[in-house]
Order: sequence, then structure tokens, then C-alpha cells
Amino acid sequence: MLKIAIIGLGNRGRIYLGQFRRRHDVEVVALCEKNKEILESKREKTGIKKEFAFSSDAEFFAAGKLADALVITTQDRDHYGHAIKALDLGYDILLEKPVSPVRQECEDIARKAAEKNLKVVVCHVLRYSGFLRQYQKSDRFGRDRRNSDDKQHRKYSLLALQPQLRPRQLEERSSFGPFDFDKMLSRPRYDLLPDREKSLDGFK
Repeated sequence: MLKIAIIGLGNRGRIYLGQFRRRHDVEVVALCEKNKEILESKREKTGIKKEFAFSSDAEFFAAGKLADALVITTQDRDHYGHAIKALDLGYDILLEKPVSPVRQECEDIARKAAEKNLKVVVCHVLRYSGFLRQYQKSDRFGRDRRNSDDKQHRKYSLLALQPQLRPRQLEERSSFGPFDFDKMLSRPRYDLLPDREKSLDGFK
């Protein structure tokens, strides 16, 4: 039985928690969430003991290694600190994208994971979603389907991570987003990628 801890119970964290509860080979044993109401609600639903439900990341990491793997679904700028602390404790990690908006931090995480012989699996959940697989199989695949809503979303995301960007920089960087790489490929073999529910199999 693979034991899992989750830090961050926003939308993504709650989705993963629900997925894990459907599996018979995974047990969520600890939660960390700064919103105490959400934390207590999920703790009661999962039956996790109160001593393994933390409203502070400092208290969570101070408790030592509580599970085999840690799911990190906190704010983007918190990923680095949480990942480094988790690796120091010996956790394998399922980490929400982006690993970090800072390249050096991404390299530091990869280096530490390699040094400790631990796994860091990065989640790109849309890559495995049903609607995207259907889109890849459609006859219209290959068209540039970017629109103003896509670009505006990228602008908001960039501003959140890099508030110092000037209007011209923002316009240039938002015109080409990470999901466009998929759309440039002739026909990616999504059937060869693992299902979202099997994303933790690599930890075993």
C-alpha cells in the first residue's frame, strides 16, 4: 500500500485526493492546508487522524516523513521550498506544474532528487484529459486554435509570476504558450502516455 501525503488542498489538491480515494492500492495518511475549514472538512471525509492534519507547512515538515510520497499542489512560488524540504526528508514527489518559474530552482530540485535517488514526477494533467485526446483525433487537428481568451489567460498567468514585465514583453511572451507545443506536433501519440489515475505507479 502506497502511503501519500498532500500539501495544498486547492482545486488540484482536492482532485488528487478524490482520485486517491478511489484506488485500493493508495492511502492518504496526512494533509496540509492553511485554510482550516477546508482542512477539517477533508480530514473528516478521509478519516485521517487530527495529528496528521496540519494548517502550517512548517509544522508539517517538522513532523518528519509521514508517507512514501508527497503531492505538492501549493502556489507556484512555494513549489521550490516545499520540494526541497520534502526531498531532504526522503519523499518521492508528485509536483504540480510549473516546477518553479525560476530556472535555477528547477535545476536545484532535479539535482537534489538525483543526489538522493528520489523521484520528482511533474503533473501536466491536461495532457491526459479526455477532451484533449478527442481533440487530437479530430479531423481539424493541426489548425491554429489559439484565440483571444487563450492569450488573455497567458497574460494573467505571466503577470502573476512576473509582475515586473512591461507591456511589450507581456505581449510577446503571451503570444506563444506552453500548450501550443502540443498543437504544433503532427499527431502526438497520447495513447502511449499513462492515464492520469496511473501517474503514481512510478513510485512503486
